[in-house]
Amino acid sequence: MTRILCCWEFGGGYGHLFRLRPIGEALAERGSQVIYALRDVERGRPILEGHAADIVQAPVWHVPPRAHPLSQTYAQNLWRNGYWHGESLKNQLQGWLALFDAYRPDLILAEHAPSALLAARKAGLPRAAIGTGFSLPPLTSPIPCLPPWFALPETHLVQSEAKFLDGVNRVLQDLGAAPLAAVAEIFEGAARFLCTWPELDHYGVRLDTRYWSPVIYSPDEIDAPWISSQRDNIFVYLKPQYRFFHPIIEWLRESKQPTLVFAPGLDPAERDALEGDTLTITPHPVNLSSAATRCRLMISHGGHNAGALMLLAGVALFICPMELEQAVWAHRLRAQGLADMVNFFNPDSDIRRNIGAALESPQLAEHVNTFAVKYRHFDSNAMVLDLATRCLTLFAKTRDGRRE
Repeated sequence: MTRILCCWEFGGGYGHLFRLRPIGEALAERGSQVIYALRDVERGRPILEGHAADIVQAPVWHVPPRAHPLSQTYAQNLWRNGYWHGESLKNQLQGWLALFDAYRPDLILAEHAPSALLAARKAGLPRAAIGTGFSLPPLTSPIPCLPPWFALPETHLVQSEAKFLDGVNRVLQDLGAAPLAAVAEIFEGAARFLCTWPELDHYGVRLDTRYWSPVIYSPDEIDAPWISSQRDNIFVYLKPQYRFFHPIIEWLRESKQPTLVFAPGLDPAERDALEGDTLTITPHPVNLSSAATRCRLMISHGGHNAGALMLLAGVALFICPMELEQAVWAHRLRAQGLADMVNFFNPDSDIRRNIGAALESPQLAEHVNTFAVKYRHFDSNAMVLDLATRCLTLFAKTRDGRRE
């Protein structure tokens, strides 16, 4: 029996789990023993426990507080999330190696888990990486700039990469691991499954890369109390601590737009105070597949999983980014006419005007419909089965190579 360790290290959204769930399930159905090492076990257990052989805590980063500028590259993003602190990185790699020793996996499947890939590289384990464009950057040297609103000179990128490599290679040397000659070598020896479409790639279209398409998954939750029986609802999926949460809710309520809101963590008393005749706030997660058939606009922070599902159904997006990853994605989509967005850097965006314009824009509706028609024959289940088969083939080839 093939034993596969699925690793999730960075990122806080459900999209990581929703990508792992169908792939892990497909691997389990093919006779593999699937084990999950997760950064958030409490959140992941109810989603994955149906087919998982075990669910364990992934190594936890313990990094001293330190201010960092906004990331401009994949390397800088890793740096500001812990790689700058050598002792913490060393502990992280040792934690992954200890998990490998405990479970003796035949294959490592990394979902935004670069440290797991580095540890598997040292251990000589077969490995694969799944993710969106954000977590699977182009394999160039130096790694390219991520935010499309910057045009950085190559000398800057080279210097930034050199700083990253100097710090990381010191740790690898302490562990007796081979150094990295480039940031892209984090993925050395790993099969990469870029789970998005060219239009949804954070880096823009890549001409030399296979796109595996998004993993479209939504939990089978109880259907939500939609205001309108027609497909004219607005679905809001925002965190209540978002800076424009209350202005958005107040405008939607005042404008009498039929609206369903899911705001995880919202206080029940505040929820009751914010609701209106045409605006309902549900305390429960919403079945996105059902929502896609009931609404014409989704207002969210820009999660890739939910956004791809909605666009596939012809639902326009209005994105309110809270993080760089979301802001970059929103910028790419808006440039193609697939979404509108709140300016990530503007503290005084005109929310009312922007949302109203998105609702009334024939160009936005036309571009989204064209996208949905282009991918109307897409079969996420078939793609997941193909990906799972490729993972098992990867292990088989590695095993046979070791026997020779």
